[in-house]
Amino acid sequence: YWKLILKNRDELQSYNYKYYRLFDWLTHSQGIVDYLLQEVPTLKPEYETVHQLREAFQERDFNEFKEG
Repeated sequence: YWKLILKNRDELQSYNYKYYRLFDWLTHSQGIVDYLLQEVPTLKPEYETVHQLREAFQERDFNEFKEG
């Protein structure tokens, strides 16, 4: 599920429910990321930082990138 954590936030689905092998319930990719961030609280700050850097890089906002 590490690929979901690295995936662009805009590409995560929150409406297409599927069965995932390690989960006992139907869920979607955004639900898995939310679950992992809830279960591993130390992951959330790094998750936010990585995505802020990615967005700044994609928008070519190098001042924001250096601050991140």
